[in-house]
Amino acid sequence: MQIDTPYLTAWLKVEEGLVLGGARKCTKGHLTMGYGHKCTTEAERILSRTMTETDAVLILESDIDRACRGATAVFGLADIDKQRATALTAMVFQLGVGTVAKFRRFRHAVVCCHWADAAAEMIWRDPVRLPGIHTSWHDDTPARCERTAAIIRTGVLPTLP
Repeated sequence: MQIDTPYLTAWLKVEEGLVLGGARKCTKGHLTMGYGHKCTTEAERILSRTMTETDAVLILESDIDRACRGATAVFGLADIDKQRATALTAMVFQLGVGTVAKFRRFRHAVVCCHWADAAAEMIWRDPVRLPGIHTSWHDDTPARCERTAAIIRTGVLPTLP
């Protein structure tokens, strides 16, 4: 799966924002530092206090690489277009590979290239049987979820601010 790494890096910088001078809690209550890096150890929490923007960019690059490997593992597609692969990688970056793997109907729609169905599965818990009930992802970060779903639906990467 090929992604637009410069675009994804810029997109995640906008979505995550830069946190220096200590960790902060994300929408799920996890401590994060830099550009949305989840602090998993005490050493990372200590590092977050003295982190520079250069440190944050290096960690972001590593996290993007991990998210790309995760997206490839979940979707197993080599021929998906670059724009949608970039959006899928951004989704894995935010939610984690384990959470994305639980979106069974979404994964099926992606594998079948049913992009409108895949986008609906990102937003709605069950678009057919339970219309009107959003996914937890949409509940937590609705605008971000909808922006990512729009890329999956259309295959177009929007201009970044």
